[in-house]
Amino acid sequence: MAKAEDVIRMLVVLITVMPLVAQGSSRLYSWANRLEESGKEKVTNLQFYFHDTLSGKNPTAVKVAQAADTEKSPTLFGATFMVDDALTETADPKSKLVGRAQGLYGSSCTGLFRMARGYAIAQTNWFDPKTGDAVVGYNVTVYH
Repeated sequence: MAKAEDVIRMLVVLITVMPLVAQGSSRLYSWANRLEESGKEKVTNLQFYFHDTLSGKNPTAVKVAQAADTEKSPTLFGATFMVDDALTETADPKSKLVGRAQGLYGSSCTGLFRMARGYAIAQTNWFDPKTGDAVVGYNVTVYH
């Protein structure tokens, strides 16, 4: 996966997953674990896999815009994708679905993670350079 795409996808994933956890704040899922509470601040760790499919009859990511030189760039710099990617508990696409990364951008989040800060570590689990299809594991730590 290209670096520019990784950043966009990470933002989409964060904006998509945060409200999902907020909806179930009274119960924790195996992919969202509250790590510690110090005073009023809590730390939650989210672990999930992002399945991005650009090929085949039913792609989950489709390029909707690009810059004039995007096709010349090895990183697809300037490309914008519309996504509806599955987020699962493991790298296996048949594992439990925990959410979906949908849309282009997000500008806000609500509930449990309002005014949150944190970081995400993304690691490519599988990538097909011919098609651009990929499975990326995310480990996201949120302070809220």
